[in-house]
Amino acid sequence: MNGFVKKIVLLLVMSTLLVGGSALAENRIGSVTITPMVGYHVFDGGLDLDNGLAYGLAMGYNMTPNWAIEGDVRYTPTESEGPGSIDVDLLTVSVGGLYHFNPAEVYNPYLSFGLGLAVYEVTGSDDEDVFGYYGAGVKYSLNKTTALRLDLRHLLDYRSDNGSSVHDDTKWRHHFQGMAGLTFQFDGK
Repeated sequence: MNGFVKKIVLLLVMSTLLVGGSALAENRIGSVTITPMVGYHVFDGGLDLDNGLAYGLAMGYNMTPNWAIEGDVRYTPTESEGPGSIDVDLLTVSVGGLYHFNPAEVYNPYLSFGLGLAVYEVTGSDDEDVFGYYGAGVKYSLNKTTALRLDLRHLLDYRSDNGSSVHDDTKWRHHFQGMAGLTFQFDGK
């Protein structure tokens, strides 16, 4: 585990220990959420790309205690496997929904789903693919405005036929992301 990830994990553990006892949870209607995240991206084997660290930022809006909409941006720097490796940067931008099962509890599991655009940048050229995703996660409230968040996603990447694809001939790609972060909730009722 590299030093950056160790520092993030240590920060999250210390935050939980310092304020975990006073946790009071609630998804507030009309609140805005911001979630910086770090995690790991597992690429579809057909892409011949190295799996690696991913970084993300999500912004959401709680429409009801159970339902929220969220947009996020995630970035994964990687390279092709084998001799003569090529640097590849993956940027995903998505919009989706979250359904929270226990919106007034400290431990709040959720399901997520949505659509997005994946941009693979390879040596100055871009390859754009549309993807859908579904996932699950949990938010653990540290206090009234902050929660620890763990998020797992399955991305279904549909290959576009624009002639500059880094993919092989298969139309569908399956990626997996595991992310951890802190969710900050502002305003709301």
